[in-house]
Amino acid sequence: MLLINKSTSEGKFEQTSKIGYNSWLHLEAPTTSEIEHVEAALGVPNNFLTDSLDIEERPRIEERNGAVLMVIH
Repeated sequence: MLLINKSTSEGKFEQTSKIGYNSWLHLEAPTTSEIEHVEAALGVPNNFLTDSLDIEERPRIEERNGAVLMVIH
């Protein structure tokens, strides 16, 4: 499931269908196509989106090409 929320000028979130500036993405049990969509839209490495699906993934912070991954338990 992919939910995309955008920050409004009033500082509130509203649901939208497009990934853009000031967006909050919520991925829960994402499909392969949802992962590919987010990867292409944001230009982040694939493992930044898939590593957190591993229940044994250790907490860490990683930076690559200006993108930052934070895995938190």
